[in-house]
Amino acid sequence: MQMLKLNAPLFRSSAIFLALVGAVLIAAIGCGGGGGGGSSTAGVTGSTAGVLPDNVIVFGQPNGTGNDFAIYDISPTGGSPTTVAADVSGSILLYVQNPNKANSYVLAAIPSGGSNYGIYLATGPTLTGATQLVAPVYSDVSSLAITQDSSHIVYSATNAAGVSYLFTLPTSGGTPANLGLSDGSTISPANNNTIAYVAPPNASGGNDQVYTRSLSAGAAGSATQITTDDVMHTLPAFSRDGTQLAYWEESGTSLLKIDLLATGVVTTLTNPSGDTPLGEAFSSDGSQIAIAGDLNFQGQLEVQATNGTSEPDVIFTAGVDVGLYGVYWTGSNGRGIARAGSTSAMRRPARLAIKTSALRKP
Repeated sequence: MQMLKLNAPLFRSSAIFLALVGAVLIAAIGCGGGGGGGSSTAGVTGSTAGVLPDNVIVFGQPNGTGNDFAIYDISPTGGSPTTVAADVSGSILLYVQNPNKANSYVLAAIPSGGSNYGIYLATGPTLTGATQLVAPVYSDVSSLAITQDSSHIVYSATNAAGVSYLFTLPTSGGTPANLGLSDGSTISPANNNTIAYVAPPNASGGNDQVYTRSLSAGAAGSATQITTDDVMHTLPAFSRDGTQLAYWEESGTSLLKIDLLATGVVTTLTNPSGDTPLGEAFSSDGSQIAIAGDLNFQGQLEVQATNGTSEPDVIFTAGVDVGLYGVYWTGSNGRGIARAGSTSAMRRPARLAIKTSALRKP
């Protein structure tokens, strides 16, 4: 799974979120209890052993314990959320699950006593027993993704000078390859190679545009620019088959765009409430998209048809933001696909911080 972020440690994607297997997550960090409820505090004890249910939307929200958060799943038609994990440490900014290996996660996290983020391999969303892949040198990590073949990690992170770059790294370790400026990135789950990302025109800032490029080509490869209009673009997301690329266009009211990459036809989805986007995730067949947003400092989840024929249906509201830690839509195997479509997590980067309520800062 994946995420892009809203404020320093926000991703969601992206994200943090993970494509996750229920039993693994429960074993790693426990499962919450409590009563049901369709609003401000998501409710009942979690998923059965095995995997998360087919066709549910997975999201996170602050749990009221410092910077920690909880994870829930909910039906695309709404109802009472189910607790997947009641308490995840706020030292973890983003986390994703290896789609091909049980008990294997990639984390962006602050180690004990530290102040910057590193990249780690772990047995769950916890730093206990984790292996450091990249030293904690980043002031922010706005996205984190692992390819479906679990060979590479793709992430966007901010250095000490406050500039955010796109990096790729083999899961076996090594030195990250710097592919240039990026405020958030993901990789297609269809080919494990096409990276979509947003980036400003230069290190001084400016409006982010959407680009794609090849992972295998590395730093020597060239980028293809997808958008050209002079407005800010955020939160790119692939559909599972890689044919659709979603991203937000922010000029006045934020609008979600769905780009059919083969033809270049772009569909604009309505945003009648004027939500500030925190993340999105395609359904398995690409016909719908789940949207996590902030509306007047309240969180809500919506589901909308990707063909632009209907307005969004609100399926969940909360007194705190939802989706700060990623939003995912599970498939038949119970694994979640984040807004980037792959095993990835994304958040809005710190420099693009806008009106949101529960922005966390470990």
